[in-house]
Amino acid sequence: KGNVVLQCTDSIATGIATTGLGSGIQDRSNRDNVFRSYTVVEAIYCAGDAFMGTQNQTWNGKTSYQHGYYNALETFHWAKENLVGELSSLVVSGFSAGSLGTMAWSTTLLQEFSYKKAAVLLDSYAGIFPKHTQGPILQEWGACKTGLWSSDVQAECDAGAMHIQEPFKEAMAKFPNVAFGSIQSKVDSSQIWFYKGMAMSNFVGGSDGASLSDEKFYAKALKVYEEYNTYPNYVEFFVDGNQHCFTQDHTFFTATTAGKRGGEGQLLHKWVREFINHKVASACDGVMEGPDASSGSTYCDSKLRAKVLIVTD
Repeated sequence: KGNVVLQCTDSIATGIATTGLGSGIQDRSNRDNVFRSYTVVEAIYCAGDAFMGTQNQTWNGKTSYQHGYYNALETFHWAKENLVGELSSLVVSGFSAGSLGTMAWSTTLLQEFSYKKAAVLLDSYAGIFPKHTQGPILQEWGACKTGLWSSDVQAECDAGAMHIQEPFKEAMAKFPNVAFGSIQSKVDSSQIWFYKGMAMSNFVGGSDGASLSDEKFYAKALKVYEEYNTYPNYVEFFVDGNQHCFTQDHTFFTATTAGKRGGEGQLLHKWVREFINHKVASACDGVMEGPDASSGSTYCDSKLRAKVLIVTD
């Protein structure tokens, strides 16, 4: 364990302010919003634990409740009680740390709800951690006590070696009839900031730690997406630049593959509309290069080129 950094939300008002209510996919006045008529059920993010926490933490003599798992569980129970019958479309999504929560909860939600069509969309968190930190962090949150995991992932969690990408890959394999996808800025400034913060908290220095470059972050993110790309029901949308999160923000309607303010390239909101209807391909703007021989942070990974989504019953 290294230094402790407090990243919890300190009030319900602050928590609500971070939900994106009224903006992005929750902007019901925008005709370009494919989710205008959707019922949105959102767990408020408060505990800094990506909806996997079950622990009490003590910092500077004060007890803080890192109970994000229980908040998400109650939200799930409410949705089960109130969204009765078969849904025409189920979309499970999260932005920032909510992406990590979506990876954790996707199997449970897809198992428990009835739907004609479903999609799982991650917005702006690849889940890249400094070496040897992810498993211990998940243990520290109490994620191993949630019961969310398969026996294989549970064993990894108990051993302090779990990677959050593993349950997400299990979900893609288990639900070939569901579309899975990611929205990712190539050099997301907040993801890089959190990576460096975790590195400093755990005394991990060097170019793979607190001195991580934009180029190296992008290369690490691509390795994650290359693994996901082996599943036919997975696609991704890359945006040039460093924007963190789109679905809760007005940039959901302006962003293209060329950047958050638009420009030549595919529009994000149109891509998402096609994605939830299972008729889409991966999108990226830039020169196609092999990732192992590439440098910089604007190219597109040739291993991910023009991947067409394939879902099967």
